[in-house]
Amino acid sequence: PGPVQKGYKPMDLYHLVIGAAIEQNWVFNETLARMDQDLEVRILIKILKSGEIRDIIYETRSGNRYLDESAKKAIKKSNPLPKLPPGKPYYDVGLVFTPRGLK
Repeated sequence: PGPVQKGYKPMDLYHLVIGAAIEQNWVFNETLARMDQDLEVRILIKILKSGEIRDIIYETRSGNRYLDESAKKAIKKSNPLPKLPPGKPYYDVGLVFTPRGLK
């Protein structure tokens, strides 16, 4: 890893890393491309110190089952995520998926 840029906290960088990891596991296809691009599904996850994803909870569903399910599958496929930065026993994070990608 290169030098840490000024102003970035370890959790900011961690956020970027997990976002990239989850997006990589998200199967993006024609069905999503043809969807209403403004749909969004919000999912809350709890990440343990080890990087294990403990809880995956829909905060709000998009109303489109395919979008909701594909987002949840991407998270499950990404388990475990990288370990949390030191000093954090766990981390709760909300993820927002739209047909265009992860927000």
